[in-house]
Amino acid sequence: MKKKLFPSDLFLWLGIFLYIGVIYSTLSLVPLLRKSLIERFGRGVFDAVYILFGVIAIVTVIRALVSLRGRLLVYRLLAIVIISAMYAYYLIRLPYAIERVHLLEYGLLGVLLYIGFYRKVPNWLALPLAFAAAFCAGLGDEGIQAALPSRVGEIRDCVTDLFSGMLGIGLCVFAFGKTPSLVGVKRGQVRFLLAFLFMTTACTALFIRLVHGFGYVHEASDTGRIFSSLSREKFDKINSGGSAVLPPSQKSIYDNEALRHLHQRDFYFTNDFLISGGGYYRDYWKCLAENKVLESYYRKYLSEHADEKSAGLLRKIDKTTAKKINDIPVAWSDSLKERIAQQAVTSNALFSSRVKSTVITSFTLNDLLFYAVLIMLILGYMWVKAGRVPP
Repeated sequence: MKKKLFPSDLFLWLGIFLYIGVIYSTLSLVPLLRKSLIERFGRGVFDAVYILFGVIAIVTVIRALVSLRGRLLVYRLLAIVIISAMYAYYLIRLPYAIERVHLLEYGLLGVLLYIGFYRKVPNWLALPLAFAAAFCAGLGDEGIQAALPSRVGEIRDCVTDLFSGMLGIGLCVFAFGKTPSLVGVKRGQVRFLLAFLFMTTACTALFIRLVHGFGYVHEASDTGRIFSSLSREKFDKINSGGSAVLPPSQKSIYDNEALRHLHQRDFYFTNDFLISGGGYYRDYWKCLAENKVLESYYRKYLSEHADEKSAGLLRKIDKTTAKKINDIPVAWSDSLKERIAQQAVTSNALFSSRVKSTVITSFTLNDLLFYAVLIMLILGYMWVKAGRVPP
């Protein structure tokens, strides 16, 4: 764009991609890391997030005080206070410590992306480019999570990643940057931005279609609430023996959902959860609820694998749980369910399964296509109009 890449630019982008790679590569280790840190240092270990945030805020304010004067200093300090307050609000509001760490991770990623783009294009264009890149990184993050056992990929979390990146970029701009300006913007740079936004729109649509998914909410007093890509009519057809005539894609969805519910059932059956006051417990109530879901919605799957052990199936997605489950069968006997029920702490809350809880139930594929095409057409129109910008 403005100039050839200097070695410093190359190292910066290598660092950015390495940082994204670290975020992605640690996703499967997060639950184990969280459990290990809590067991060793207690739940207060993640309070260090607040200390880190406080240090960042202090450094940002000091930088603004040193470099700015007059009315500009007042405006930027006010903006820094507002952004810091928003960060503090969400850090306190998020229920899990690891989510607070994630919020700061993408705040830093947004800053790095902004610096990377700012070195090559005017800051007016660097802002939306950094926003879009942070969002795309979030799409990749959630796509990987969707492929991991006990994790889900949510478009909502991608928006949270974008929001965190925007807050981080805001702090960077108001403390260190110049006021966004249109001066020096060239046609090729505008078209590069529009092409990047076009690609982001396409990636978002593909993520929603292939990862997030569309589906249904099924709710009953005995099984609680479950989410599925299949309608109740499809479940009835499969469980009545009609799965053989289903398209292979739908049978694959059915089997995958059943395996996920089987994993959740045996995960609750074998894993210890930390009590806030100390000690551990097993969530046998959720364990029995997931088994009830299997018996109600996935009877065909249970009958097909009735003579198998859970461990053999779970090795496909979670070797740790498979090792713990030992010789427990896929289909539970009445005596085993009764024994587990005696140890369960009952709850009056409606059970809600975590399996495929990300499916979109108030939005259709046609809606997705309509809005994706509409956005792309608008971007295409802006591409044509960008011809008026000096080359």
